[in-house]
Amino acid sequence: MDIVAAVARCAWLLAPRGVPLRSAGLVWMAPMFTVLPPHPAPGEAWLDVLDVGNGLATVVRTASHALVYDTGSTWSADMDSGSRIVVPFLRGEGINRLDGVVVSHADDDHSGGAASIAYSREPGWLLSPLEPGHELHAAFVKSTRCEAGQRWQWDGVDFRVLHPSDSVYVETRKRKENDRGCVVRVATAGHSLLLAADVEARSEGEMIGRDRAALASDVLLVPHHGSRTSSTPDFIDAVSPRIGLLSVGYRNRFHHPNPAVVARYAIRGIELHRTDREGALHITLPAQPSGKIGVMSQANEVRYWSERRGTP
Repeated sequence: MDIVAAVARCAWLLAPRGVPLRSAGLVWMAPMFTVLPPHPAPGEAWLDVLDVGNGLATVVRTASHALVYDTGSTWSADMDSGSRIVVPFLRGEGINRLDGVVVSHADDDHSGGAASIAYSREPGWLLSPLEPGHELHAAFVKSTRCEAGQRWQWDGVDFRVLHPSDSVYVETRKRKENDRGCVVRVATAGHSLLLAADVEARSEGEMIGRDRAALASDVLLVPHHGSRTSSTPDFIDAVSPRIGLLSVGYRNRFHHPNPAVVARYAIRGIELHRTDREGALHITLPAQPSGKIGVMSQANEVRYWSERRGTP
C-alpha cells in the first residue's frame, strides 16, 4: 500500500500549477525509496527457477548471501538470458552483488548468460567443471574447479558438491559434457534440495555408488530437463524427493520432458512443477523440520506479453 500511495503522490507532484501542496509530493514519495524487497529469514533457503525457456538459470539465497546456479542461453551476439532475465530479476530482488556463480557445465543453455552476470553483479567466484582454457574463467575474479566433497555454510544453510569426482578430470577418454555436471545439494536444518544440472544415467550411477545417502533431498531439480537419458528409477529412489522441478521451454524442439520420465515421478507420487506451464518457480526451504516447503509460481500471474493463459 505504501508503494501505491507513493505513486499516487508522484502524480500529485506532476499536477498543474496551482494545485495545493503540490511540492509536498517530493516528501510523500519517500516510501518508494525505503521499502526493501523481502529476503530469507536466518536458516532459510530460497530457490528461484527462472523461466528461460529450454535451459536453466536459478538463484539460491540465504539470509545474507546469494548465488546463481546456471545462467541460461546465449541468443545472439549482444543478447542472452543473463542480461535479459537473470540480471533484471536480481535487480528487482535488491541483489546488487552476488557471492558466487555455479556453471554446472559448458553447454550454452546453462552457461550462455554467465559473462553478462559477471559483468553486472561482480560475483566473488566461479565454481565449474569447465576446461582450463575456457573463456569464462577470465570473466571472474576467482575460478575454482567443481569437485565432489567441496562444502560451505551460509547463514546456517549447508552447501555440498556431490559431483563430479576428481577422477572425472583425469579420464583419458572424454565423457559427455552432461556427465561432468556440477551437482550441488542445499540443506537447511529441516529440509534440502538437489540441483542436478544435466547429469545422465552414468553420473547418476556414480553418485549412488559414492554415497547414496547423501542424495536424499525433499526437492529435486530434475536432471537434464526430464530427458530420457536421465532420472533413472534408482536415482529417483535414492533422492526420494517430494517435489520435482522441471526447467523446460514451451513446446521445445527436444520434446522435454520425456513422457516416460514424467511417469516415473508420477507413479511415486512426486509433485511436479514445470516452468513451461507455470512460469518461474519460487521454493522456500524452512529452517525448521516442522516447517512446510513453499512452492509459488506465476501460473495465475500471466504477463500481457505471454501466450500462456492463467487459471480463471
